Order: sequence, then structure tokens, then C-alpha cells
Amino acid sequence: MVIPTSGGKAKKLFSVAESNKIRHPIWSPTGDYIFLIENMNNLDDGGVLWRVSAKGKKPIQVWRSKKPISSISIHPDGQEVVLSTFGHEMEVWKVDNLLQLKETDNK
Repeated sequence: MVIPTSGGKAKKLFSVAESNKIRHPIWSPTGDYIFLIENMNNLDDGGVLWRVSAKGKKPIQVWRSKKPISSISIHPDGQEVVLSTFGHEMEVWKVDNLLQLKETDNK
């Protein structure tokens, strides 16, 4: 949820059934999006990078990994993210064009 510091009603952005799978939410540099990691219960099923609109639109799956994702860092231009995965070996990935995927309303 997003809550105005000046007061007012909290705005729900999204919800998940199993919150223990969600990790490392970070704001985009513009504040328009939140990026977060969802790791599957079975580590062999990997992880997903999600983009959530601060306006409450439907979350978009940006990238899926065959390994769980351990951390993310977004570039100041908001177009690229670097993330690391773990398993038997650690890998570092760069994912670009984060904002080109289209959004739809939750309604």
C-alpha cells in the first residue's frame, strides 16, 4: 500500500497470497513503479522480477529466472536493472527495457 505522508487513505497497489515469496521491493527512480522479486517455494522453480505501477495497475512479469533471485539494483535512468541469482553458482544478470511492457488496469 501507498500512504500519503500528509494523511488520507491508503492506496492498495497489489497483494499476494504468500508474502514470504516476495523480496527486495525497490522504487523506480521516477517513483512510477516498484520492482520486486518473487521466489518460488521450490528453489528449482526459480524466481520472477515484477514491475508494479504506483497507480495500482496490474503487476507485469518483467523477467523470469531458472534460479532464485537474491538481489536487484535499478539504474538511475529506470530502464535497466542488475540482479543476482543463486543456486550451485551465483550469476549476475542485466535486464533492460524495463518500461516497454504495457500495463492494464486492475479493474
